[in-house]
Amino acid sequence: MLDSQYRIINHQAYVLLRLAAFTGMRSEELIALQWKHVDFDGGYITIEQAIGRGLHGVGYLKEPKSSASYRTIKIASDMVRVLADYYDESSFKKPNDFVFNNEGHFVQPTRPKKWMDDVKKRYNVAEGITPHGLRHTWATLALERGATVKQAQTYLGHADASITLDIYSEVTKEASEKQQASLMISSQKLNKITHKLTQNP
Repeated sequence: MLDSQYRIINHQAYVLLRLAAFTGMRSEELIALQWKHVDFDGGYITIEQAIGRGLHGVGYLKEPKSSASYRTIKIASDMVRVLADYYDESSFKKPNDFVFNNEGHFVQPTRPKKWMDDVKKRYNVAEGITPHGLRHTWATLALERGATVKQAQTYLGHADASITLDIYSEVTKEASEKQQASLMISSQKLNKITHKLTQNP
């Protein structure tokens, strides 16, 4: 529903929220993206700046949160197509133009939350979820599907893997238990095979 309807209602918001959900990027990193940071051919996004909140909530360009926040991440091919489609429709597509913009200038730091609130109100979905919550959702799903803590740390831009581990310890514990159960099953199968081979030389 959001793919077919909200894209028409607010294409810019649709792309930003989708990118947040598919990459785990921080809101301040998303709104600081310029087209020069998007590699359409390779399917990469380079993160090297962010938007801070100054007096009265007015945004300003700044360095990322930490040295680890400078990173290049791979994005899925369908997300590349979504960005390319949005780029084609954009009136501001020079390398230094901001991907998410208001007449060429970056949108204010509060904008992603307002867009998220609009989605929740229109479709009565994602109650309690914030743009930052999309980041946590991405990390949780990635770890549940087998990503290592180091891989999640790289994507999230955490300064240290211990930060990732502290925040998502329960997720990694559950994933570890599932993996251990899988290994135990494999071990049991191997023992049965070995037993049959020894019984039938």
